Amino acid sequence: MLMFHLERVMPASKLGAVEEPEVPLEHLQGEVHHRVEHGGANWISGVALSAAILAVLGAIAALVSGDRANEAMMKPIESADQWAFYQAEAIKAAVLHGKVSLTGAVGEADRAKATKYSEQQNDIEKEARSKDNEVKDVIGCVFLVLALVQH
Repeated sequence: MLMFHLERVMPASKLGAVEEPEVPLEHLQGEVHHRVEHGGANWISGVALSAAILAVLGAIAALVSGDRANEAMMKPIESADQWAFYQAEAIKAAVLHGKVSLTGAVGEADRAKATKYSEQQNDIEKEARSKDNEVKDVIGCVFLVLALVQH
């Protein structure tokens, strides 16, 4: 019905196909080829450089996390060794106390040993607690790195 109405206003001979304007594509195609050949390498080299930098950073992160993982395995062992040394000093002090209790005689050498064991135990305990804190720090770092690697 709409077509019928248009034919009344404008005859069918004048309703011909719409002509498209001509665009000189030959010049545009030549320009594209010229820019690809001479100017396209800049962004490609930028992408390649970015990928290389990211690969290096990833490799460094992997090395650091491997080192931290080794440290995370060694620190608990060192801490346990320190606590075992603390216990050994406590056993020496207990044996000395038992000796003094059984014999009833306290000599100057025994007093010196008891003082030495007590001082050593205090120093060893401080170092063992320090090692425990290092263990917590290293394990926290390892979990952080693992969380970052997962995402």
